[in-house]
Amino acid sequence: QSTLQAKCLSELLSQAVRVYHGGPGGQPLSEWFTYFTLVLWLSTTAFWLYRMNKALALFDPLFIIPVLQVFWTFFATMNGGIYFREFFTEDFKHNDVPGFVTGILVIFIGVYLLSPEPKLKEGPKIKEVTISGKGIVGTSGGGGVDGSGGRASNGAGKQQHQQHQQQHQQQQQ
Repeated sequence: QSTLQAKCLSELLSQAVRVYHGGPGGQPLSEWFTYFTLVLWLSTTAFWLYRMNKALALFDPLFIIPVLQVFWTFFATMNGGIYFREFFTEDFKHNDVPGFVTGILVIFIGVYLLSPEPKLKEGPKIKEVTISGKGIVGTSGGGGVDGSGGRASNGAGKQQHQQHQQQHQQQQQ
């Protein structure tokens, strides 16, 4: 969308330059549509940058930047081809369609080949859990009964846990 708005702006500015140099037509800089297009372009560009930053926060940049670039290029091409009727001109002939489609497919396949292999999910990690009269104490993360995320919430709970571990070690010897 931002590319479409940028092309609209470039057409409007080209018209303004032609009129300035004595060409035919009205002055687009005095029309509300020019400024509406400028605001729309700024807002779509800001949205695109916001979404790109969100994607960079979530995914590996070596993967997500090519993906974003491919989708941006694809949709910019499709928007321009449809909106500006670039697909329906004498310059874009029917025998150009297979080359165009092949080019788009090569880009998508290239990004697919760049994608990282999916990581195998690890199974649940088993943790030693000690149950005391005051809740679950001694786990290293994950929702204890006492609301402390599984960790002892006071020094007494930690001491009980340490005593229990010492007793357990003595029994094993």
